[in-house]
Amino acid sequence: MLDLVVTYWVRLISALIAGGPAGLKAAEDARRAAEAKAAEEARRAAEAKAAEEARRAAEAKTAEDARRAAEAKAAEDARRAAEAKAAEDARRAAEAKAAKEARRVAKTKAAEDAPRVAKSKAAEGARSAAATHPAAPPADLRLIKGIVAKPRTRAASQKRTP
Repeated sequence: MLDLVVTYWVRLISALIAGGPAGLKAAEDARRAAEAKAAEEARRAAEAKAAEEARRAAEAKTAEDARRAAEAKAAEDARRAAEAKAAEDARRAAEAKAAKEARRVAKTKAAEDAPRVAKSKAAEGARSAAATHPAAPPADLRLIKGIVAKPRTRAASQKRTP
């Protein structure tokens, strides 16, 4: 109010001098009109400032929400990619381990079967050779005299396996 008086003191004094109480009323009306105009301008400025601050706050909130959503999406995508990579690595490791174990078992089995297969092939070869080329009668005296030799038993390692 003091600022209005300071601003309009010239009009107030000239209205008092010129018109007396009527001039004073006109000066009071002018002061009220000036006050109303200043109040309306201040209200509009405050509204505009508040609207601008609200707009800026809404923009900042929207930007922050978008940033957080992007961060969350990126984190989720990274987690899924890491899970997929870990699963693929585990699958490959399991396959490699299974293949290595299969090779080891096959190698062990082949090493165990090699002597038996070799003996079996040798026996088969001897049988086929005996079948195609019959041997000459033995010249052993015991057979001629009628003494029959006792048949030999096969050792455990020479026995056939079905």
